[in-house]
Amino acid sequence: MIRHLRPLITLSCVLIISGCASSSRLELPRTSDATEQLWQSHHKSMLALRQWQLSGKIGYRSAEQASSANLNWRQQGEEFNINLSGPLGQGGAELSGNTDHIRLKVAGQGEYTSSDPEQLLEQKTGWTLPLDTLLHWVRGVPAPQLKAQYRLDEQGRLTHLTQYHWQIDYLSYHRSSSNWLPKKIKLHYGGTTLTLIIKQWDTSITAS
Repeated sequence: MIRHLRPLITLSCVLIISGCASSSRLELPRTSDATEQLWQSHHKSMLALRQWQLSGKIGYRSAEQASSANLNWRQQGEEFNINLSGPLGQGGAELSGNTDHIRLKVAGQGEYTSSDPEQLLEQKTGWTLPLDTLLHWVRGVPAPQLKAQYRLDEQGRLTHLTQYHWQIDYLSYHRSSSNWLPKKIKLHYGGTTLTLIIKQWDTSITAS
């Protein structure tokens, strides 16, 4: 785990991502052409990455609770399977489906389905997880079609992202093949803090 970063010259840019034809980029001091090219290349690669698996730990803290779990997340296109082992003092939880429909199994409670994944997860576990946008954030890119503000380091990687009322800090990265993949991420929204520590990425997953 990297606890503090080597000082970098912070390179800032703000991007508005919108489905509307009137969308535009805010005028701010330009990043270097080299950094911009690195970011555009990285952004394109991460959007194209649709099959992957990661493992690590997730910490959750709110006014009501503080807990953590081992995390195993497998993504294949729009479909995901997320295993949380040991949260809330229980045996764990398994989420599967997509951002429109979810099946949730909670140890000692049962199995539930819903067309509102975030609401179901919060009702049954007390955890607030922005599943739709987290799919993109965990790869180190903003979610499409939503306004976003972000900062880049000189290697063209996100260091901070503000989107969907969440503040996301990228504290360290893994080097994987030709890509940089997040290693430690902190997410804040109101009184809720999520900490993701990703120990291993596997981008060789093929569609089943």
